[in-house]
Amino acid sequence: MSVISWNVRGLGSRAKRSSLRKHITKHEPTFVFIQETKMEEMPEKIMRSIWKSDNVEWIISPSQGNSGGILSIWNTSFFAKKSSIIKRHWIAIKGSLVSHNFDCILINVYNSCLASIRAEVWTEIRDFWKECALPSLIIGDFNEVLNSSERRSLIASQSEMTKFRDFVQNLQLLEIPSSSGGFTWFRGNSKSLLDRLFINPEWLILFPGLKLSLLMRGLSDHCPLLVHNEDKNWGPKPFRFQNCWLSDPNCLKIVKEVWQASSGVSAVGKLKAVRKRLKVWNQEEYGNIDNRISKMENLIQQYDEISNQRILTEDELEEKQKAQVELWKWMKRREVYWAQNARISWLKEGDRNTRFFHTIASNKRRKNSIICIEVKGKESGDPQIIKREAVSHFKKIFAENNYNRPTFKGLSFRQITDDQASDLTQPFSNKEIDEAVSSCAADKAPGPDGFNFRFIKSAWETVKSDIYAMVRKFHDSSTLPQGCNIAYITLIQKIDNPKNFNDYRPISMVGCIYKIIAKLLARRLQGVINSLIGPLQFSYIEGRSILDGALIASELIDHCKRKSIEAALLKLDFHKAYDSISWSFLEWVLKEMNFPDQWCKWIMNCVSTAAVSILVNGSPCAPFKLQRGLRQGDPLSSFLFVLIAESLNQIIMKATSQNLWKGVEVGQGEIIVTHLQYADDTLIFCDANIESLKNVKKALILFQLASGLQINFHKSSLIGLNTSSGWIKVAAEALLCKIGEIPFTYLGVPIGGQCSRIQLWDPIIAKISRRLATWKCKMLSIGGRLTLIKSSLISLPVYFMSIYPMPQDVVNKIIGLARQFLWAGSDGKNAMPLVAWSVLQLPKSLGGMGIGNIKHKNQALLFKWIWRLFDEPSQLWCKIIRAKYKYPNTLTISDIKIPNAGGPWRSICASYLRNQDVKDMAIKGVRKNVKNGHDSLFWHDVWIGEATLKSLFPRLFTIAMSPNGSVASYGFWDGLAWVWSFSWRRMLRPQDLIEKTHLDSLLQQAHVAYEKKDQLIWAYSSSGKFSTKSFSLEVDKLSPPPHHDAINGVWRGLVPHRIEIFVWMALLGKISTKHKLAKIGIIPKDDDICILCSNSSETSDHLLLHCNFARSLWHWWFSLWNIQWVFPHTLREAFDQWQTRSRCVFFKKAWLTIFFIIVWSVWKERNSRIFEKSESSVKDIQDLILLRLGWWIKGWCDEFPYSPNDVLRSPSCLIWNGANSLMQYPKLQPCPIVWTPPIENFLKWNVDASANPLLSTSAMGGVLRNSQGNFMCLFSSPIPFMEINCAEILGIYRAVKISISSDCIKEKNLIIESDSANAVSWCNQDEGGPWNMNFQLNFIRNARKKNLRLTITHERRSANFVADSMAKQGIHRQSEFIAWM
Repeated sequence: MSVISWNVRGLGSRAKRSSLRKHITKHEPTFVFIQETKMEEMPEKIMRSIWKSDNVEWIISPSQGNSGGILSIWNTSFFAKKSSIIKRHWIAIKGSLVSHNFDCILINVYNSCLASIRAEVWTEIRDFWKECALPSLIIGDFNEVLNSSERRSLIASQSEMTKFRDFVQNLQLLEIPSSSGGFTWFRGNSKSLLDRLFINPEWLILFPGLKLSLLMRGLSDHCPLLVHNEDKNWGPKPFRFQNCWLSDPNCLKIVKEVWQASSGVSAVGKLKAVRKRLKVWNQEEYGNIDNRISKMENLIQQYDEISNQRILTEDELEEKQKAQVELWKWMKRREVYWAQNARISWLKEGDRNTRFFHTIASNKRRKNSIICIEVKGKESGDPQIIKREAVSHFKKIFAENNYNRPTFKGLSFRQITDDQASDLTQPFSNKEIDEAVSSCAADKAPGPDGFNFRFIKSAWETVKSDIYAMVRKFHDSSTLPQGCNIAYITLIQKIDNPKNFNDYRPISMVGCIYKIIAKLLARRLQGVINSLIGPLQFSYIEGRSILDGALIASELIDHCKRKSIEAALLKLDFHKAYDSISWSFLEWVLKEMNFPDQWCKWIMNCVSTAAVSILVNGSPCAPFKLQRGLRQGDPLSSFLFVLIAESLNQIIMKATSQNLWKGVEVGQGEIIVTHLQYADDTLIFCDANIESLKNVKKALILFQLASGLQINFHKSSLIGLNTSSGWIKVAAEALLCKIGEIPFTYLGVPIGGQCSRIQLWDPIIAKISRRLATWKCKMLSIGGRLTLIKSSLISLPVYFMSIYPMPQDVVNKIIGLARQFLWAGSDGKNAMPLVAWSVLQLPKSLGGMGIGNIKHKNQALLFKWIWRLFDEPSQLWCKIIRAKYKYPNTLTISDIKIPNAGGPWRSICASYLRNQDVKDMAIKGVRKNVKNGHDSLFWHDVWIGEATLKSLFPRLFTIAMSPNGSVASYGFWDGLAWVWSFSWRRMLRPQDLIEKTHLDSLLQQAHVAYEKKDQLIWAYSSSGKFSTKSFSLEVDKLSPPPHHDAINGVWRGLVPHRIEIFVWMALLGKISTKHKLAKIGIIPKDDDICILCSNSSETSDHLLLHCNFARSLWHWWFSLWNIQWVFPHTLREAFDQWQTRSRCVFFKKAWLTIFFIIVWSVWKERNSRIFEKSESSVKDIQDLILLRLGWWIKGWCDEFPYSPNDVLRSPSCLIWNGANSLMQYPKLQPCPIVWTPPIENFLKWNVDASANPLLSTSAMGGVLRNSQGNFMCLFSSPIPFMEINCAEILGIYRAVKISISSDCIKEKNLIIESDSANAVSWCNQDEGGPWNMNFQLNFIRNARKKNLRLTITHERRSANFVADSMAKQGIHRQSEFIAWM
């Protein structure tokens, strides 16, 4: 198919008709769309002069005088018109592409120059499109742009552009840009992009190679558009393992057979043998997925037609059921196939999103394809020429031209310690290899071997022995396996319309064998790199974030502005940074950092043996060896690049230490920032002095000569801070670089601008809109749409939201886009929201759908900076913030105020301080867990109780000798006991003594640890670790939710997500039943009768529960298990009661699953009868329910041995106790474990805890016995209601405390037994455990190490009977009971 569209500016001219005829003759288009014909009719004679063939039809929108006119022409042998609509500014033809049986609409647009008329045209086309709901191709002269950069003048109406964008968004259109880019309309010095092509994504499934080219405009001021489908032969495509093969059990059997038959062959050789065998198996046995699906659909259709005439026999019914099972299986495989090709990681398979995956994959293939390339100044589209040029270009890029590079002396590199060197080169354990393989993403694009890590992980038991041996051989020989270090290079566009290979970024895809080795080395390097890299580098260093650099840059610029500091900022652009690194320089850096020789050999072997093959449109070119550079995509490359970048850091430090230039000072000379680095993204701060800038350039040139990393000075930007325009111009000329302005973009965010301006967020809104142009809601189930909103749309702004507060107008815009996308429905039309957005955005635990509140998420992300300020005080950005805003060492979260002025830090503070409820919640959530007490302030930090001690005891605080002292400074160890010690400025008065008494009482709860550092704790997390999710949840709780009706048990993942969502809405009564539609006036009130029974109004409770049809299904299910059930009043009550007495864990899950399936099946049958006029019998639905259950069980239990047909024939197979239930062995009852006395000279405590949620009470109990089994001590005590593991810790703590207080016990060897494995584990560890049990754990650990000869062990409950009884008695006690025997 091909299309020509042209605003010809008058077709009456013979010369223009001649130009059009030449285009038609040359390109043989299927459709021709002409705008501005300036003709009132199209005589057949003129048409014959343009289109020579007889297979032609046309329609025309006549001009009005000498203005306007539209003509649409098509080849009738290719397109069969069914109807058309003619308007003044557009023509639509509706019909079918004959050879593809593809119903569609083609719209020819010539919009008005008047804004008011353009808006009417957008509305007309939108209404027409929604009415037809067919895939559309819209082309022509739109007389409007989508953004101002599409006009040379950069002047465009924001409101009109927004209307155009909304039009594109509402019609779910995807733009196909021209391959050459540029403008389409020219007049004098003016030019604009007015002519364009939009399609609905379904076109890409049919024509994945759809392209748009601009033709010579000739006599018109508009360029003709040529739409064509590229179908060139680019060469053979490499093997690629398909994930859907794993659903066939024969796949892994073949792998195992081939692997075992290839003994004596290396792992690389075995993979080749597996690849060869899988190719044959796929072609001869597995077969074409679409053909299989078509075959099953035809077979089912045949049986349906037979059943219309007579009753099917038992054999025919069984064959039909088998075909249904096979159809489901192959449709699942097709979805997995397209999901892998689309590389969508956030959306689950199994939720009916195959068309979406297919479209995404087709669009990616189209966007990444290379149509033509400039070769020696001329464009070429010949595949062989393009592939030769690709090899030639990248050979030059990776060629080393200077093998004698200089090195440096006197640089102060940090060095590897002996212990680190030993750790780096120790043998690789099997566990380490397993963890490296596990850390590899399963579905990343494979390298030349064709195998991704989903295959490796699935076949791990078969292949792991050879992998272990291969890794050990590499360790010993320092040589990679032969043939494993070649990579494919895929080319990613840097710009929208690439001209040559300089406009592509090469990304390597390494093979799985090499990737395992590289991953092992990278993980080890990651463990030591933090000690080698300076504080000004933020990439790939634990504890540092990419946005640290952005915050520092913004705060420094604000600091210079406020202090009127004259400075210059140089934003560097590196030329082919990764690709140009000198290997000899890398080796020199490794040696300077004191890496061991064996490690250097490993790294250099990985780097210097590398070869690559360029992929051009999926076909590999001839491979070639590299001579320099690091491959982007290699797990090692990022870390090695950071080591190289550290040498630039050392050069700058050396230069500034010799006063060649100065950085920016913060505070009283406390911190001087000379530069910031994130990999190759580098900012250099310099004093505003020409000589200093020249010295900067000299240092960069020296770095270039040594490392190979070349700075593009002509692309780098010089930005002046408080300097004159004249000075900055002279400075830029001296450096031969560009002049930059504030704000500028660094690390993906704008730096130096007003963060509250809505324009700051325009790129985010545009990005969301572009995504929505590809993610078509009608191709996604509601489960897919919801997942997309949560994982992508709401997450797209997260990067910006992590440093800037989002304006409310932007929040509303994003919510509007998300809401429209969610409820657009399967036909893309605007649909009625079934559930309020305020409910949807709530967490599932609060009764929502977990979409998330954007505003709350923004507050959480910004508050994370506050958290990090106290949790990571040694980080550079923390030091800068403290110095700039003059924060004292005693600063706590309650002391932070909104600065009067400042950079992003001001808005970060304001984001939570301006809301009193959020402020109070945040302050309450931050506290200290005291270990040795050195890092916690006794009076200022919240470390005991619910507030700071200075607020609880203000009189004592004012007279304390050291009000800023640490917890450790207020006490000392007296042997094995910690003693609190205070010094006061004066004698204590009566009121002081009262406070002192209360303080002493409070401090009795505190137990300081001998060692380990204090920790900052987030009180709203059980782990004590801060997370933005927990912060958002607490903010959600502050606002009363629209309802408190959280439904437990819905979100279990037992059925596809769309069905979970439907059942959730049904339980809330939010589905679109006839009763609801009649109530809001969409259908007549007397038309709300249930179609399944024709007796009652169709409410959700009636339809899904009480209708005779639905009731028969529920009765049938209960009759299978001989259960009598009284139907509750509502569906919600039915769900709450939906339990089984079976002890079989698997059957309990199947029982819950069947509730979803019955509800869904009733709804599907209801819709089938209303919309498709198709009716199924109760027996058919019963069979379908069991088939669905059998199939969906496979989604959460691969081990279930029965097929869906087995479930259909015998539902009793659902009572399955796991793989062991299939073995024909007698079931062995576990022997009860009885209490055993300790050995001679040992005493044994048994402790236990109990909890009663109904009484909101907990208790603990314990018993001490000697080696003869005689009772020595009993205790039973009520305690505040708490989580059971915490209560168990309290029980152990009480036993230890009793033991220490008794002289007859503390000298003995003690054993404490508990039936809580968690509590025992925490007590035996040196750190960890629930943060709120910190003091008790400190006490237990101190006793275990110093005070007592103590062993804490785990024992089963049957050996803990007495302690269990004492704990249960404690539930009903008022106070502690303790008895000595």
